[in-house]
Amino acid sequence: MSIRDVLKGCPLFFEMYDEEIEKVSKSQTVHHYQTGEYIIKEGQHADQIFILLEGVAELEKQAVGGRIRVERIKQGEVFGLLMLLDEKPYSIDIIARTPCAVLEIKHRSIMSLFDKNPRIFAVMTLNICRILGRRLRSSYSRLGELKVQAADSDYSQGRDSGGFRKIGS
Repeated sequence: MSIRDVLKGCPLFFEMYDEEIEKVSKSQTVHHYQTGEYIIKEGQHADQIFILLEGVAELEKQAVGGRIRVERIKQGEVFGLLMLLDEKPYSIDIIARTPCAVLEIKHRSIMSLFDKNPRIFAVMTLNICRILGRRLRSSYSRLGELKVQAADSDYSQGRDSGGFRKIGS
């Protein structure tokens, strides 16, 4: 699949014309990563977003018991979007699980669209909101599932969901 085809299917470019996608992507850089290489390291300075053009990558976080996989990223998916909202360092590791090609889109390139092409800027901003909204909804759903599991586990062990022993247990 060509880069153009991947970008046309990418949710960041939903409702954009081919020539608009070309305007955004033409001056950006494609990076290649080998299996096991870090694409992003937690704490790394953030001034770009990424689109996975080829391969599979995973978001990982260091936890008390070791590293946990938070999410798997597939071809055409966008990551690093929170940088556009809070301009803080990345808060998670992203590791190539197969050889990967990644399009890097610099923050300044996105912000320059505000003056140069407000329509592209507006559509991309709306799409970023859509992407983050879907991810937030999914996170809430997963959090609810985990709370139910924890409550069930606590109940079976004679504790309420706050970790305290139930009266009469």
